[in-house]
Amino acid sequence: MIDVGILHSLTGSMAISEASLVDAALMAIAEINQAGGVLGQAIAPIVEDGASTEKTFAQKARKLLQQDQVATLFGCWTSACRKAVVPVLEDLNALLWYPLQYEGLEESQHIFYTGSCPNQQVEPALEWLVKLYGKRFYLVGSDYVFPRTVHKIIDAQLKGLGGTVLEEAYVPLGGKDFSQILDRILHLQPDVIFNTLNGDSNLAFYRQYHQAGIQPAQMPIMAVSIAEPELQSIATEAAGTYASWTYFQSLDTAQNQQFVQNFQARYGSDRVTSDPIEAAYTQVYLWKQAVETARSLEINAVRAAAVGQTFEAPGGLVRIDENQHLWKDCYLGKAQPNGQFEIVHLSDRPIQPKPWLGIKQLTDPVMRDLLVNLLADVPQAVQHISQLEQKSQELETALAQLQSETTARHETEAELQTMFTAMNDFVVVHDGQGKYLKILSAQASVLYKPEIDRLGKTLHDVLPEDQADTHLHHIQQVLRTQQAVNVEYQLPIQGEIRWFSAHIAPLTETTVIWAARDVSNLKRTEAELRQSEKKKRALLEIIPDLMVQMNRDGIYLDFIPPTNFNVIGEDLIGKSEYEVMPLSHAQRRMHYVEMALKTGELQLFESTLEVDGIVQYEESRIIPFGENEVLIIVRDVSDRKRSELALTQAHAEIVTLNQQLKSENLRMGAELAVTRRLQEMVLPREAELQAILPLDIAGFMQSAEEVGGDYYDVVQHNGKIRIGIGDVTGHGLESGVLMLMAQTAVRTLITNGEEDPIKLLNTINRTLYDNTRRMKSYKNMTLSLLQYETGVLNLSGQHEEVIVLRTDGAIESIDTFDLGFPLGLEKDISAFVAQTNIQLNPGDVAVLYTDGITEAMNMQKEQYGLDRFHQVLQNNRDRTATEIRQRVIQDVMAFVGAQRVFDDITLLILKRR
Repeated sequence: MIDVGILHSLTGSMAISEASLVDAALMAIAEINQAGGVLGQAIAPIVEDGASTEKTFAQKARKLLQQDQVATLFGCWTSACRKAVVPVLEDLNALLWYPLQYEGLEESQHIFYTGSCPNQQVEPALEWLVKLYGKRFYLVGSDYVFPRTVHKIIDAQLKGLGGTVLEEAYVPLGGKDFSQILDRILHLQPDVIFNTLNGDSNLAFYRQYHQAGIQPAQMPIMAVSIAEPELQSIATEAAGTYASWTYFQSLDTAQNQQFVQNFQARYGSDRVTSDPIEAAYTQVYLWKQAVETARSLEINAVRAAAVGQTFEAPGGLVRIDENQHLWKDCYLGKAQPNGQFEIVHLSDRPIQPKPWLGIKQLTDPVMRDLLVNLLADVPQAVQHISQLEQKSQELETALAQLQSETTARHETEAELQTMFTAMNDFVVVHDGQGKYLKILSAQASVLYKPEIDRLGKTLHDVLPEDQADTHLHHIQQVLRTQQAVNVEYQLPIQGEIRWFSAHIAPLTETTVIWAARDVSNLKRTEAELRQSEKKKRALLEIIPDLMVQMNRDGIYLDFIPPTNFNVIGEDLIGKSEYEVMPLSHAQRRMHYVEMALKTGELQLFESTLEVDGIVQYEESRIIPFGENEVLIIVRDVSDRKRSELALTQAHAEIVTLNQQLKSENLRMGAELAVTRRLQEMVLPREAELQAILPLDIAGFMQSAEEVGGDYYDVVQHNGKIRIGIGDVTGHGLESGVLMLMAQTAVRTLITNGEEDPIKLLNTINRTLYDNTRRMKSYKNMTLSLLQYETGVLNLSGQHEEVIVLRTDGAIESIDTFDLGFPLGLEKDISAFVAQTNIQLNPGDVAVLYTDGITEAMNMQKEQYGLDRFHQVLQNNRDRTATEIRQRVIQDVMAFVGAQRVFDDITLLILKRR
């Protein structure tokens, strides 16, 4: 018995696609066992659920290989899950047979790739679509390695076909909201929608595409990850759209008809087959042939024997190439309402698999190995960029939240400032030496020596010495303990002694807020109230849930005290309200008694009683009880009132914090202004540019914020002209600082005689890498360096494309993607840096720019774009560099209009005289 592992998602978002691949593998195993097995032994499949997560796939692969001791693995769907399994295969020296189309740029000795490469699936589809529908593409895919990498390949191949990618959009695996993406599609009106979505996201996308009223005849979809099983649920909505595969169920061949018949006989007549199903079936037979050729299950023997194996698969004859991929035919199908595809195009012969986009066929081994190594990192870099984009979106959301909170704080500050203005209290801010730093509220009637201007003076400058000493002692105690205190004190004001109650609280580690209230009237009445303190204390204890029946004259008819009341209710019956309660309190209560009897309606009011400095709040409800009697219910609401007072105090503290924030914002604004001025100072002057005789040069840079992240420079040194242009991610102070670092590093290296572009860029990269790590920053920078000498521009480093306007009317775009790597992401980028030469004839113009131009948006959210940029350049090619610069910037600003500019704009025109 030979155990083999089958590893696919049976749960999660990918189960809709992967579950059928398990059925296909099991059918192949059953057929092989029925025919005698492998090497005379039956195959025993062990099926595990990858659950649509990378971590689970890796765990289950290790379990199958280590615990179950399987001879080989069949499985995986997404590239992310396949890559998660690779370390397990390498660790345990095992083989995986992988049945899915994928992005290429990989060649593991531990994997046989039985699906298709982009050159077998994507490239034929692109050529066919461009011929039939047009060159403007919109790309939508799931957010993981395969779609993002394939989109890069599509973009490059489209450029070769004269086409363009209008926009890319991604959703998480399992994502189902496509409203914003479809809004963009309707706005941009592409010729083709290229779909790399996976799993059940496809169902939601096609349904919403159909609901949006888009007609496939005018704006078709071409998919590379939706096949017959997914199509069954959306046959009506997807009818008329296209898919590219190396197999369709509708293939009219004897092998395929037998395959479909066997599959439906085993699993039901309603089941359908698909490209991944066919590959999952075929690869089991290829493994069987390799094992029997090797006459062994030993991994290295099976791997060697597999190369060159052929098999008459349901989709046609396949053969295993030396790169462990399959030669396969390509078919383009049009979705039908019955859930099948009508084949509208097929390749004329099996297509050789080129996972490295043909680079492996290069004759120069050094260049071939270099490019393979570079491309091997592309999927990982694409995934890293995706994570950076997601982080950027999270930061933008956090910034919007911060701006909203700041606005709310400003509104609260204005409200609280109005409250302070209306207060009769004395509220000031002191430092640890008693200096008056701020006076928030100060009525002249409560000031000692109101004629003195207190701001900037100390307590000893204003108050009597002993009182100043006492005040300073309290301030320093609060700062030392960082705990608020309440104190009372008296001062002679306008010929009389006035009492004040002060609350002193820490504002910062070095300042306090002092809020004082005149309590003189309260102090004068305290003596009058002391005689009735005992009665008041008893009364305080009856406030919660006290019930009194009273007549119109205020006589207690009945009295129901709470359980904690220490006065016998019968002692109060027959007494008057005026005998029991303080006069002012009794008068107020009797007023509401009269109102209740007069209106016949419930009366609700609040009142206070104070005993020994403790204020208690009570809420009274007076209910008419006949023509001349009422029922009074009293409840203690002191806790609620104290909470309201605490809230008011919190508002005061917020005002203080907002004042601090305002000061901090002013400081930061000054620092940003200094940094922006430094940036302007290091830009090359007009006179410097005019002194460079071989070239007519004009530059422009405008920041989106106070400080920008764009950079350009022109240096003439030792008879050579060196030009640099770059763009730091984001803008603001941090981006501006990195821009200044780059400018300084470039100038220093050139002045010291460094001419090797690889060493130049790698040294600048190391400087930015080390500094961003110290700053705990994740910013990076694109940078291209050019050297002009006798009609030749030497170009190196990755940035936006260089546009060249020829005197004969031609316009060229020189892509810099393969000439470098973003600075600051990796410690050493020397392996990524390359260079190329551009011939500049007299009158030719080279244009350098940052994406702030092409991605500038107007009020309709439309981008300025390369097409319009090229047209303006073409229309003004015969003008001077300064005139070309002016015409471009004028056109960009006219396009943007009243819309805020969100990114820095930089433009550099070089024209050979």
